[in-house]
Amino acid sequence: MKQLDVWNLVDDLPTHAPFDKEKIEQALGIVLVPHEQISNQYVTALKGRPVHLAQDVEIEAVSFRVSVKEPTETWLLHLTVAGQCVARRDILARYPRLEITSAPRGRSLDEQTYYSRIEPWGKMSFGFAERDPECLSSVLFAGPKW
Repeated sequence: MKQLDVWNLVDDLPTHAPFDKEKIEQALGIVLVPHEQISNQYVTALKGRPVHLAQDVEIEAVSFRVSVKEPTETWLLHLTVAGQCVARRDILARYPRLEITSAPRGRSLDEQTYYSRIEPWGKMSFGFAERDPECLSSVLFAGPKW
């Protein structure tokens, strides 16, 4: 079986939107467990173990939040990327129409510049941390009401 790479993952995940626990687990091959420090009466939060991808890229952390009231409209999947650098120029070349939607404010080298675009299912964003602004550090998929 061919190992999943970051490009296949980013292209495939939106085909499962709107996300729920089972869809994410199946797409990533992991089990999501409750993240009780973040969950509350409004949001259910789940987290998952690392996912190893091709070319020494790793999804170091998986975080999923979903609205208790509107689960098909209000959800957020956050993937923290580590390992081999996925270059910003490659992301910008592969995913046109990205716009800067958030920028660091100078408080931490972990703050990120996010490049995003609206999709029919919600919003896709790519984050690049100040500590290494040329390498991808996170990918976000958000439902239409997040």
